[in-house]
Amino acid sequence: MLALEEINDRWLSALSDVLGSFPFRKILTRGDNFGIGLFSHTPFQNPVIEYFGRARVPTIVSKVYIEQHPITILFTHPLPPGSPTGFHLRNQQLEEIASSRKTFGDSLIVIGDLNTTSWSYYYKRFVSRMNLHDSRKGFGIQPSWPTMLPIMLIPLDHCLVSDDIIILDRKIGPNLGSDHYPVYIELGLSN
Repeated sequence: MLALEEINDRWLSALSDVLGSFPFRKILTRGDNFGIGLFSHTPFQNPVIEYFGRARVPTIVSKVYIEQHPITILFTHPLPPGSPTGFHLRNQQLEEIASSRKTFGDSLIVIGDLNTTSWSYYYKRFVSRMNLHDSRKGFGIQPSWPTMLPIMLIPLDHCLVSDDIIILDRKIGPNLGSDHYPVYIELGLSN
């Protein structure tokens, strides 16, 4: 799977050759920084765009089946906490997602730029309420933002998983011209 945030029509067009190899996709392009796209070689089951909180930024929610095992993928990008309003709206979005936890099923992967570090009270509360694990555990801090200020790098891009999903590998990729480094994660199912 490939998850892209901040995607717009120009971006989609420029990446068409690469994205053409993914037959399954759910995309919402936008003119701001909150377009979102999920691309897969595995079929999606009923992918939907949902809106959690009052910020009205999209989240993709979909099921995939891996070896007949249903897994929900939740791909989201809350507002950055650059102002008191942004801070409140980010936290509200995370809270509303957590309040909906039971609707996502037992097997769950949450991915995205959550615009919070793992040291934040709101991040810790979100992970706890979702009953998930941080994929960085055992792989180091792996800061991913901002690429233009390497001395200030922090981990904003997250992958959280339920107990039945194991992290086989996780690494930060090279600078591809974004303000975030890409995150590569290899997942598996526990037996």
